[in-house]
Amino acid sequence: ANIQNSSSPYTIQLLDKKFKIVLEKKSTEVTDHNFIFDQLKAGDYIIRLMVDNNNNGEWEYGNILKNETPETVLFYLSEEGSQIISLRANWELGPLVIKF
Repeated sequence: ANIQNSSSPYTIQLLDKKFKIVLEKKSTEVTDHNFIFDQLKAGDYIIRLMVDNNNNGEWEYGNILKNETPETVLFYLSEEGSQIISLRANWELGPLVIKF
């Protein structure tokens, strides 16, 4: 995945179809905003981007009692509008671009 226009730290997560985290990387782990998820099993995946808007090192849910909104969550969408990324054995896919 290639992340563009990022001004805040973020965490990129690769999820299975049940939204279980398969892999996770933070923006501080790379400098060029390119993330490679390799050696994956064939299957369907979802990419989630959790933006740390307040730059405190963690994503926050918000608090309705304090009128605080949750920090931004984005999902990769294909040109067809699907969140699901289907991978087959011995395939390479990408780069998948996420802009925010």
